[in-house]
Amino acid sequence: MKISVRVHPGSSRPKIKKISEGQFEVWVTARAKEEEANAAVIRTLADFLGKAPSVFKYVRGERGRIKILELIN
Repeated sequence: MKISVRVHPGSSRPKIKKISEGQFEVWVTARAKEEEANAAVIRTLADFLGKAPSVFKYVRGERGRIKILELIN
């Protein structure tokens, strides 16, 4: 399953909004440097979806605000 995520790094508090099935908007407090925001996005999504962070893999967008993640079973 692939998930599309629009990321807002450097937010005052973490938040997640489900736009549609497989599409999310995620706010994280981590800044977009040294992969901090990417790790925070995975942790936030994992908590929201009740999955382990290790089941997420970046497919596209590691350096952009729009990211495509794959859920590995």
